[in-house]
Amino acid sequence: STESTASTASTASTPKTPKDQKHPLVYGVSKKLVVLGASTGGTVAVRKIIENVEGPAPAMLVVLHMPAHFTYSYAEGINKGSSFTVKEAANGDVLLNNHIYIAPGGYHVEVKKASRGYRIHLNDDPPYNRHKPAIDLAFFSAAAIIKECCFAAVLTGMGNDGAEGLKAILESGGTTVTENEETSVIYGMPKQALMLGGSQASLSLYEIAEAIQRFSQS
Repeated sequence: STESTASTASTASTPKTPKDQKHPLVYGVSKKLVVLGASTGGTVAVRKIIENVEGPAPAMLVVLHMPAHFTYSYAEGINKGSSFTVKEAANGDVLLNNHIYIAPGGYHVEVKKASRGYRIHLNDDPPYNRHKPAIDLAFFSAAAIIKECCFAAVLTGMGNDGAEGLKAILESGGTTVTENEETSVIYGMPKQALMLGGSQASLSLYEIAEAIQRFSQS
C-alpha cells in the first residue's frame, strides 16, 4: 500500500532485510559527508584511505587536481576493487551512503541541498586559486550547508588549495584533519592548512581512514 511505502521512506532506518538491520547506512540518502582534497601523490593516497575504510560509511566526495578524462578511469579503477560504489561525480547526483564521488577534472564541484539530503552541483566557472576543480570551493560549500555533519581532510600536494576551506569547515562545526609529513609525497597543502589553523589533527593515511571510520559510526 502507498501508506506503508511512505512510512518506509520517511524512516530510513526501517530494516528492509536482516543484513540492513546490522547496517543502517547501507541504503539511502547520506546525512553526513566525508570530503577529501589532494594534489600531487593524491591518487595513491586516496586509494589507500578508501581501502582502509570498512563500510558502511556515509557519502564521500574526493577532489583531486587531475585533468579532464583522467578522473573517469581513476574512479572506474577504484570501483572494481572496492566494496563502495565509486564513480565520477555527475551534476545532480544525490549523495548516497556507501558511494564515493570523484570530482571530474575541469569542473568545480559543490554540494547543494536536495529535496532529501544533498546533491552534487558542477560548474564551469574560471579556476579558483589557479585550480579547477578547486578543493576550497568544495569545502566552502560543505561548510555552508553540511556543517557539523562533515569530515574533511587535506592530503598530499603542492600549494595551499584546501587550507581556507578546511578552516571554514572547522568553524562551521565539522571535523578536520590533515595528512602528516611522514606519509605525504609533498607536504605543501597539509602544512598550509595546519598553519592556517584549520586542522584538528595531523595524521597518517591509515589514521585518517580510522578517523573516517569513527566519524561514520558516530
